[in-house]
Amino acid sequence: MSMISLNELVGSLNDQIYEATPLNPTIRWGEETARLASTGAILTGLDMDTIPEPTLTKEEEFVPFLPPFVENIIGTHDVTVRLVELDSARTSALREKCRRNHITVTVAVDAIFALAHAEAVLLNAAAIGGAHYASTIDAYTKATQWFMPLSCKDQRPSWPTSSSIHHPEGTTLFGTDGFPLQTRMETIRKAVGFSVDTNSLNPCNEEFFWGVVAADMAAAHAAPRKDLAAYVQREREKQAMCKSFHPSSMMVRSPISSSIGHLDGLGLFAKYTPGSSSLTQQYDGKLNCSLLAAAKWNSPAEMDGMEKALREWFDHVIEDTQMVE
Repeated sequence: MSMISLNELVGSLNDQIYEATPLNPTIRWGEETARLASTGAILTGLDMDTIPEPTLTKEEEFVPFLPPFVENIIGTHDVTVRLVELDSARTSALREKCRRNHITVTVAVDAIFALAHAEAVLLNAAAIGGAHYASTIDAYTKATQWFMPLSCKDQRPSWPTSSSIHHPEGTTLFGTDGFPLQTRMETIRKAVGFSVDTNSLNPCNEEFFWGVVAADMAAAHAAPRKDLAAYVQREREKQAMCKSFHPSSMMVRSPISSSIGHLDGLGLFAKYTPGSSSLTQQYDGKLNCSLLAAAKWNSPAEMDGMEKALREWFDHVIEDTQMVE
């Protein structure tokens, strides 16, 4: 296996060095690192204070779904991890569904994760029962938005002039941006179809998922401005928050997600906060979803419930099984 990997590496390097018609013949071997532009807007040389303040608009009522959590007093480790992997055939099937419905894989996975998250929270709370279940149902029924405070995505496609090492401006080394993601809780409730009386589920059909759930998530992805000025503005806001940040703001059971390859990076949060992390990437034709959560607030049984819900929602979307009309 090591020799196969070495052969692939050497072959790729050889193709890059000796390709017959190089895209940019002015780049000499060893000079490519000089064309890696700064990743952060602060390092671009822009004066942060000259970036105009964003235009404020009147927003609808915002009540995020922040379910309560129970401390797991028998935890024996820091982080509980579950892995959901789709094989090549199922990954291809999901991509084909996304193409047919004009939805990106990233948007579809976020939509599936939102439904699985809501479902798992409800069923896990029902298993615990008592006041915890009652407060969870109260949060679920009163929330107006399913909320993810941090969604990390690769924004290089948003900057086409900086998406290739051969372009005049070079390329960002790691064009990552993190922004909040929120979608209508009314849509989540209809899609999950949870009955408070029977603790049962009545999941939505394919048409509702792609036409409403995924469409809402696509709108949520499109809402944050992703131009350079907006990115710098978000950086300014984060810097301002750091001056008065208090850890208590992280003690909410809200998820974060990333579709970028730094899988272990987001796991650093998991040990200290009750929320869960969804880390998704496509590699070797397969879709991998890593679920990480602090063992102190998420028991193995609760993480099993989250994994089960995520697997079943992938089944619903890919195979259209058990989806009611």
